[in-house]
Amino acid sequence: MQLKNKKILITGAGSGIGRAIAIELSSHNNQLILCGRNLEKLNETQNLLKQQNAFCCAVDIQSSQDRQLLVQQVSDELGGLDVLINNAGVVHVGSLQEISDHDIEQMMRTNLIAPIQLIRDFLPLLSQSKAPALVNVGSMFGDIAYPLFSIYSATKFGLRGLSDALRRELSSQNIKVIYAAPRATKTGASSSFEKLIKPFGMALDTPEVVARHIVTSIERGKTSIYPKTKEHFFLYVQRLFPKLVDQNVRKKIKNLKV
Repeated sequence: MQLKNKKILITGAGSGIGRAIAIELSSHNNQLILCGRNLEKLNETQNLLKQQNAFCCAVDIQSSQDRQLLVQQVSDELGGLDVLINNAGVVHVGSLQEISDHDIEQMMRTNLIAPIQLIRDFLPLLSQSKAPALVNVGSMFGDIAYPLFSIYSATKFGLRGLSDALRRELSSQNIKVIYAAPRATKTGASSSFEKLIKPFGMALDTPEVVARHIVTSIERGKTSIYPKTKEHFFLYVQRLFPKLVDQNVRKKIKNLKV
């Protein structure tokens, strides 16, 4: 699938992976809709684009009213939509007994419920495209669940399951569904688990590396996108020998003070 001359909506475009994806897609005459809650951050992203063929929509995708306004604005401004990239996400870490209701609900709503609702709301526009696609940006934590990331992992497992189901459900409408699972990335959110990076042996990619890999993989026709790193190997170990992963992770967390 060539990402050229497309009308593309990116959520969470004000920073991190979303910003990097926007910059990566801003050439080749793509028309971008930059979506997020912070207009100032969205404007910063817009100013970094290679081509200024974009407009910003400061909305809260958790709000039904805001989603409807977004759908209407995309329809009015662009007359349609070819690609929806669900990238917005939040992460809170800690033992389950320490995580507040607010943090649990925020992760569930932002990482899983809002993408579901946004896909549903944009399906009428996407179905009118000649080559429509949905891209859900998940995480390796959606395959390999780590302690202290339990709720975050649950949301990403859900997003992966959603992607698999919709890939089958929407195949008759010729809507491609793509799931991308980057490993830990150097963004503002990574500061929330900085103390866990060394004990868990995490390797972090830059948003630019992640964005380039996602865009290149989409253009090569991939429907499941994983990093070509040691984590990809552990993915197969997780699926075939989960007890080995259990043992490895238990060793890492045994003496960790949380």
